[in-house]
Amino acid sequence: MKPYRLRRLLLPVIIAYVVLAVLILGLFTLRSVKSHFKEQSMHMIQEHALVVRNILRQQPELPLDELQDYVRTLGRDASIRVTLIDEEGNVLADSEKAPELLDNHRDRPEIAEALTGNPEASVRYSDSLEYEMMYYAMPFSYQDLEGVLRTSFPLKELDSTLASIYLNFSLFGALFLGAAFVLVVMLISKIERPLSDVAETASRYSKLDFTGQKQKDYSIHEVQVLSDSLYTMAGELQKQFASIQHQRDELKAVLDSMSEAVIVLDGNLKIIEANPSAHTYFCSKKHRELYSLPIQTIIKSPHLHEILEKTHEDGQQRSIEINLKRSSYQINVTSLPADQHTKIRQIVLVCNDITTLMHLERVRKDFVANVSHELKTPITSIKGFSETLLEEGIENKELSQRFIEIIHRQSLRLQAIIQDLLTLSQLEQKDSDRSQFTSKLELLPVIMDGILICREKTQQLDRPVEVECDASLTVVGNAHLIEQALINLVENAMKYSDPSSPITIRCTETGNQVHITVEDRGYGIPRQDIPRIFERFYRVDKARSRDKGGTGLGLSIVKHIMLQHKGTVEVTSEEGEGSAFRLIFPM
Repeated sequence: MKPYRLRRLLLPVIIAYVVLAVLILGLFTLRSVKSHFKEQSMHMIQEHALVVRNILRQQPELPLDELQDYVRTLGRDASIRVTLIDEEGNVLADSEKAPELLDNHRDRPEIAEALTGNPEASVRYSDSLEYEMMYYAMPFSYQDLEGVLRTSFPLKELDSTLASIYLNFSLFGALFLGAAFVLVVMLISKIERPLSDVAETASRYSKLDFTGQKQKDYSIHEVQVLSDSLYTMAGELQKQFASIQHQRDELKAVLDSMSEAVIVLDGNLKIIEANPSAHTYFCSKKHRELYSLPIQTIIKSPHLHEILEKTHEDGQQRSIEINLKRSSYQINVTSLPADQHTKIRQIVLVCNDITTLMHLERVRKDFVANVSHELKTPITSIKGFSETLLEEGIENKELSQRFIEIIHRQSLRLQAIIQDLLTLSQLEQKDSDRSQFTSKLELLPVIMDGILICREKTQQLDRPVEVECDASLTVVGNAHLIEQALINLVENAMKYSDPSSPITIRCTETGNQVHITVEDRGYGIPRQDIPRIFERFYRVDKARSRDKGGTGLGLSIVKHIMLQHKGTVEVTSEEGEGSAFRLIFPM
């Protein structure tokens, strides 16, 4: 139903009541006035009848032929009609018309009653005068005649008087209605204006617009109470909104800072909220926004969908691990309390990317297996040959010497493995002294020293190594560690390439970086092994690596040295064509 304005609602009703009251009052008043005038007129003709009777009794000797003129004079002086009628109903005298022109009046009601001796009054239409008259008849005797004296008064004069009263009353009523209309409009406006003001204020509050809020004074008590209540309510709402906004900001800050993806689903399992981590995890070129999307289009896992359906039904918390492409996620599914009205549950997903954790777990397992295997071989050799020497006491000096050399070689290998593990452990220390990485070093001397060490270790003193490095080129870092990284790369290049093929070390400055590239023309690395060559003890060709005396930790050491220098190491390789390892230092 469409609401009406206060003016449209009250004005017709009040005006209708006023008009009705004026009409009822007018009708009652006019009726009382008319009744009063009739009573006054009746009293008047009765008194005139008595006066005429007394006057006629004072003229007992007046001849009958002069009676007509005398009655006419009495009627004119009294402004009423006077008629004398005998017992037969014949008119003897009349103040308005000649008696011979009038009919017999015996059948007139007031005459008939007066002839019986009782005075009578009546109001009726006069056939002789042709308008309504008021009559009063009373018994009368004059000289020797017995008859009726009747006085009458024309009601048209009363109607004229009443018409004037009606007109004046109508004018007064119209003025009264006009004044009432103006007063009602003013009264409604006086009520409507503050109510409109309060309604406008309430409308602004409903839109959460509290600007310019101030307490106002009104002349109407009820409106003042309403305005004060709205003002108080607005103040409380502002406090509540501020508290809610503060809590919302805190919650948003927490969610935005979480590395876990948080997704809120509605009853139809569509996304209604998602934090930045969720967008980072699941947004793609096809789905740049997550909002309003069904969760099945983002995480395509039948098992997860089954878990969501169960949680939506019973509200129980569940956890699941799923794999999407190359990533692994642990998802905790929690149901929020159902809405009291809709009885619909919202579901919260907390998705933790455990890809790195799974990779680290795999690396850990591989490391344990590899380090056990790497240590087992030299230890087994040392144990076996030493037990043989102790138990059998071999007398052959050459055989004993061979066993001792094997034990020595395996102990050196064991020592190398342990030394490399200690080096990695030192590089991984979080509390390392950073002051040793702030020295500016000239690269060329560091490179030349590293080449000499590699030639001695690999017994390839004549191995051609080409160096392309500007003598003025410098980096900021630790000279020993940079030299160690170069030694590991050059040593690998010498081990896994033909002794006659060249090795090139190239230093370049690009933008705000310095690149040191070690290239060889060796065996190369299969493409599938490249992502894992920096893992500890990972070997592309295990048999060849052990024959060359490697520990499987060299490239891991290079990687951690570059991490300490806030740099990176990259590799490009083609199987059978050689490899290029690039150390990238920030300037």
